Amino acid sequence: MKWGTKFIAGLALLSFLAGTAGVGYTLMNSRTVGSMEEVNWEKTFDSADVQRVSVTTDISDITVTPSPDNQFRVRYYGRISSSDKKELQTEGELSGNALSVSVRTQKKFQIGIDINQLLTLLASGTREAARLEVAVPAKLYDSVSFRTNTGRLTAEGLQAKSLSLETDTGAIALKNADAGQLSAESSTGSLTLSDIRGGGVTAATDTGSIRLTQIEGALKVESSTGSIEVTVPQLLQPVQAETDTGSIRIQAAQSGDVRVDFRTDTGRVSADVPGLTYAVRDKHELRSTGGSGPLVKAESSTGSITLTTGR
Repeated sequence: MKWGTKFIAGLALLSFLAGTAGVGYTLMNSRTVGSMEEVNWEKTFDSADVQRVSVTTDISDITVTPSPDNQFRVRYYGRISSSDKKELQTEGELSGNALSVSVRTQKKFQIGIDINQLLTLLASGTREAARLEVAVPAKLYDSVSFRTNTGRLTAEGLQAKSLSLETDTGAIALKNADAGQLSAESSTGSLTLSDIRGGGVTAATDTGSIRLTQIEGALKVESSTGSIEVTVPQLLQPVQAETDTGSIRIQAAQSGDVRVDFRTDTGRVSADVPGLTYAVRDKHELRSTGGSGPLVKAESSTGSITLTTGR
C-alpha cells in the first residue's frame, strides 16, 4: 500500500473515531435524548371511492400491509424526542377520490439524517422508535405513492396502475405487487423487489445494491455503487441494467429469443444463452447480432456482467 493511501485511510479512521466520540458525548449530555414521549395517531378511511393514494413522512419507517377489509388504517406510533413531538404535524384527508396522509415535523432544514432521530434511536433502540403503518384494502388503484426521508419502506400486496416508492436514506422492500408502472428509488438504501407483475419496473439507487426476483415486465435498473441481481421467469421484455462499481447478474428460467449488449471496463462478460451469434465477443464486451427478441443491455465500470438461463 502506498504512503498516500495509508495516510488517507488513517485520516478516515481518525475522523470515524472522532465522530463516534462526538455522538457518545452528545448522548451523555443531550437533554433532548433524555426527554422522549409516546405518540399514537390513528385514522381510518373507507376505500370505496379512493383511486389515488399519497403517503409521505420525513421522520420514520413506513410499513404497508394488506387491509383485512375495505378500510384504510393509518397509524403512527412509538417514541420520539420531545422536540420532534412539539413540531409534529399529522394529517389525513380524503378529498374526492384522493387519499393523502402526511406525518412531518416543521423543521426548516434537513439534510437527510435527523440528528435528534439518530440520537433517539441510539438511546432507546429501534424497536421503540416511532413508525408509520398503513393497511391498504385490496383493489386496483390509479396511483399509489409512498415516500419517507429518513426511514425504511416495506410494502406488500399493492395493486396500482402507477406505483411509486421513494426514500432518501432507507432501504426499500416490496413483494407481491401488481403495477402497470413501478418506480422504486433511494438515495442511500438498497432495493429488494420480489414477485412483481406488470408492464414496467424502474429501480434506482445511488449507494445501495439492487435485487429483483421473479419480475415480469420491462426493467430499467441503475445503481452508482452497488451490485445488481435480476431473476425473471422468462426474458420476454427489455432489460436495461447499469452500475458504476458493482457486478451485474441476470438469471432467467427460460431465455426465448433475446439480444444482448454487455460492456464493462475492468470486469468480464458472459452470456449462457443457446443459439446466439455475436458481432463482438471479448472479455470486456459482448454484442449479439440478428434476432428480433427483447434487448438485454448491461453496463458496468468495474464489475463483471453475467447472463444465465435455464435453457
